[in-house]
Amino acid sequence: MATQSLCCDDSLQMGEYMPGTAPRSDVWLLLEHPAPWGAKAFEDSDLPEAVKTGLSGWLNAIPNARLQFIRQENSGERRLFYVALARTGRLYRFELAAYESLLALDIPALAGGAADYENHRSDERLFLACTNGKRDACCALYGLPLYRKLRQAAGESAWQVSHIGGHRFAGTLVCLPHGLYYGRVDDPAPIVAAYRKDEFYTAGCRGRCTIEPAAQSAEIYLRQQTGLTALDALRLANVRQNGQEWTARFETDGAAYTVRVCAEPASMQENSTDAERKQVMKFIPEAYQAAG
Repeated sequence: MATQSLCCDDSLQMGEYMPGTAPRSDVWLLLEHPAPWGAKAFEDSDLPEAVKTGLSGWLNAIPNARLQFIRQENSGERRLFYVALARTGRLYRFELAAYESLLALDIPALAGGAADYENHRSDERLFLACTNGKRDACCALYGLPLYRKLRQAAGESAWQVSHIGGHRFAGTLVCLPHGLYYGRVDDPAPIVAAYRKDEFYTAGCRGRCTIEPAAQSAEIYLRQQTGLTALDALRLANVRQNGQEWTARFETDGAAYTVRVCAEPASMQENSTDAERKQVMKFIPEAYQAAG
């Protein structure tokens, strides 16, 4: 029997460039669901049908929203539900008596700015390691060891999470509520320490999930070049595209910068079950300058 080729090993061997690969997500719905996850965790789950229908309705009503299952060991009968608004860095925590309790919430209103749930605001920082091995073998091989290290570094703030995208970069990690994606993580401790200090750790970062790929790559590059580490040190003003070249403008207190980014095609194995490589785009920053 032929040995399965792992997409994460292929990506690493090909030297795939990671910045600019975070999937776009503005609103995160995190539901504690400790039962075994299938390849399609939500669709394959045993959640009550009314709850599935309600959650699906929210996903359809909220732009750029995603639903993730999360779990920890020994959760018992506890069922937590988090809503992370990545654009504003706000997190809301709900303790559910049962999954059906979700049906009493108006999450589209919360995502739209309603102040009804301010008593559920949380200042927690969550660290999610993808361990959805049924989706791709890479997340079992690299995700579970990453989660164990994450527990040591982040304690109760560390969670296993269902598929978050990009298993070819396993072990993968997301920091919420701001939505910072990381890949090929071996030691999560520096990421945890920086994020808890409201700093943007650039090593291994795939990007901030609330902005487009070219801007993700530009932000990481600009932070590395300027040494600006504070999460709110850079504000994306605009992104302009001209063919396969992008110009991203960022503003800081008292200054502005533009970064030129070029897209290059590359062939990668996106999933470990793929028989052939597929074309993906790399977003390579080429230069930056102070803007007037």
